[in-house]
Amino acid sequence: RRLGELRLAWAGWQIEHGRDGKAQVEASVADFTRALEALPGNADVLRGRATVRMNYGHWLARTGRDPVAVYAAALADFDALVAARPQEADAWLNRGMIRVTRGLWRQGQNGDPLPDFAEARPDLDRGFALGARNADARMQRGVVHHAHGEWEAAIADFDEAERLEPAGARAWGPVREDARQRLDQARCDEFVA
Repeated sequence: RRLGELRLAWAGWQIEHGRDGKAQVEASVADFTRALEALPGNADVLRGRATVRMNYGHWLARTGRDPVAVYAAALADFDALVAARPQEADAWLNRGMIRVTRGLWRQGQNGDPLPDFAEARPDLDRGFALGARNADARMQRGVVHHAHGEWEAAIADFDEAERLEPAGARAWGPVREDARQRLDQARCDEFVA
C-alpha cells in the first residue's frame, strides 16, 4: 500500500505538471490492487486506488481526452468505498464530482450531461448532509442545479463555494451570474402573469 501511495504522489506530480502520468497511474493502480488482494475491502486502499483513477480521469478530461473508462473504474472503487464506509462524506462528494465532470466532458463532446448530473446530485447531497465543506463540490452541485433550471439553489451553492474558497469560486462566476439573471427573469415573468 505504501508503494501505491508513493506512486500516487509521483503520478499526481506528473499530472499537475502537464505530463501524462499513465505509466505511474497504472503502476499505482496495480500496487493498490495487490494491496486489496491482501486486504480485501480495505477502505484506505480502496480510497487510494479510487483517488488515483479519479485524478487521472480529471487530467484526461482537462486535456481533451476521453476520461469515461477511467471514471468508470474510479466510480466502481467509490461505490465499494461508500458501501464499506457510508458515513465518509468525501467518498460521496468524490463520486458525485466524478459524475459532474464526466457530464461536463460529455457536454463538451456534444453529448447530454443531464443523466450524469442526475446521478451526481444524490451523492453530493449526501456528502453535504454528512457535514462536508468542499468548495469544488459546492460549485459542481451549483452546475447541476443550473442545468436543471433551479436558479435559487444554484446561486446558493455558488455563494457558499465563494465563501469557502473565494479565489476558486470566481471561475464559475459567469454561470452564477447567468443563474441570477434567469432567476430575475423568472420572477418578472411571474409578476407579469
